[in-house]
Amino acid sequence: LESPRGCLEPNFWRAAITPQAMARRRELTDRCGCGSALVLVVAVVCGSALQGCGKAAGKAPSPSPSPSPSAHACSAVGGHGNRMDCGPGVPLCGVLTLETGRGGGAYQHSAPVVHGLWPQVGNYGTSKCMAPKDAQAPTQIFQCYDQEGTPHTKDLGFEKHEWITHGRCAGAKDAEDFFGQVCTLSSGPLHVMEGARSADLDLVDTADALQRGGFCVWAYGSSQQVELSACAGPDGRWKLADYANFAQVCGGGGGDTPAVTPQGAKCLPSQRGPACKHDSDCAAFGGCLRCARSGFCTDVPLGRALLLDALPAQAHSAVAAQAPEPANAERLRLVAAAALIFVVALAARALAGAALWGAKGFDERPLHQPLARQSPVRII
Repeated sequence: LESPRGCLEPNFWRAAITPQAMARRRELTDRCGCGSALVLVVAVVCGSALQGCGKAAGKAPSPSPSPSPSAHACSAVGGHGNRMDCGPGVPLCGVLTLETGRGGGAYQHSAPVVHGLWPQVGNYGTSKCMAPKDAQAPTQIFQCYDQEGTPHTKDLGFEKHEWITHGRCAGAKDAEDFFGQVCTLSSGPLHVMEGARSADLDLVDTADALQRGGFCVWAYGSSQQVELSACAGPDGRWKLADYANFAQVCGGGGGDTPAVTPQGAKCLPSQRGPACKHDSDCAAFGGCLRCARSGFCTDVPLGRALLLDALPAQAHSAVAAQAPEPANAERLRLVAAAALIFVVALAARALAGAALWGAKGFDERPLHQPLARQSPVRII
């Protein structure tokens, strides 16, 4: 098959199962001729089975993201000036800078990581510099700054640099409060960037995936970085939002401020979860996978939801009844892996047979050489 880059890569379908990368998958499959309903169902089933296989051996999940950014669509990247305007009634605004991990030197990592939260003060924007109550430098390494293979002394030194350069103007109570917010804010966007990297998307396409996920990109940073726009009110609570909506999100204007959700809320089978506007809202609640079209978090994977949408209404209950419980997810992945190995073995056997046929054939004589005439047998 002739296909554009990424269509047949091993991680393509797994990455495409994430909500933020679905649009990119449709675009690529339409271009490479793989967009049939049959391929969609196979991809959904296989992707759902393989989803999460790579998490067992990796790091623990990052902290859950904070409430979602504004419900409005994100502004176009580059459609604003270089200096950030916080807007009326918004004391703090800045950028959450994330590294794709594909830069050079210190910016090269095996996975996307957070760089820092930078209030846009002075020549960079109209944000105020709000000092913390406790300006003492951090003494512990926070989860999102604990880089694999990096000495702890280096990680701690980088945290101190971020605190002195940016954190002491962010309006946080202390270093623990500041870095706790940084790790929480970056969790959702980093998840999107991990999927984009698995699908081998470049910086522009990665930013586009973030935009579609509700994480608004302020600018492309140097060394393969992206900067997400964020704001905070007088309480120093930072939120990701499009810069055009800072006043509504952080200025006390209401409108897009998320409703308070009861502590301990979670998603249960066949029940509505907490209210949501974006997928990032649901990551903070146990058992929740995404924000459904109903406006509530759900534990139903996106792949299964797409399959249900493609079936008649009377078949929904049957599919739901046959859906495996979370405890059987490992068994489903093993069955899918075994089926894949079986198919590959059959294909290899067919190719080997074809090669043998072409090498020997049934008769090695040249086509122009006639059969030798045999003398008749005389019976006496």
